[in-house]
Amino acid sequence: AAQIKSYNPFENHHAAGTPLEMDESAYKMHHALTPEWPSLTLDIVPDKHLGDHRTRFPHTVTMVVGSQADGSGKNKVDVLRMSDLSRIPGSLGREKTEKELDDEMLGEEWKHDDDEDNSDDGEDDESVDNNSEEEELDPVLEHYSFSHACGGINRIRVCPHNSDIVGVWSDSGVVSLYDIGGALDVLDR
Repeated sequence: AAQIKSYNPFENHHAAGTPLEMDESAYKMHHALTPEWPSLTLDIVPDKHLGDHRTRFPHTVTMVVGSQADGSGKNKVDVLRMSDLSRIPGSLGREKTEKELDDEMLGEEWKHDDDEDNSDDGEDDESVDNNSEEEELDPVLEHYSFSHACGGINRIRVCPHNSDIVGVWSDSGVVSLYDIGGALDVLDR
């Protein structure tokens, strides 16, 4: 069997005009968005409430995105919150138990509560049902937009010291700062 791996444009060379097809078995999660305008830049907003290094599904992410509209007055800075981001259905290959999923995501040092008591078969059936429910979640997208009249946005970055402040560099050479704290508060409700 051929090894399945993700596409890297610096390592993989394809003939011109050859379409790329996604092999879902190489990924645990994939979600696509169709924005109003294209974007050259985005940045992840660090979580204040959910904590770092989360590994369990479903995932939640907040990001800022800058647009490249066809007119400078149409550009926006969007604050996006995507939640209930689940695994690709069938990416497990076979149904894994809750313990197997914990071990896979948390590593060998993880001590599961029922490591010494594996005699109850009813719990295994219940965990398979929970995994199926996890995969059936519909992703949720919430957003808040700020108008940006200084041109297309070439670069956007969240301030590392204060995630409420976002810096935007536009194609007209103007650097703008936005306070997105209010938008984050609205998305947190």
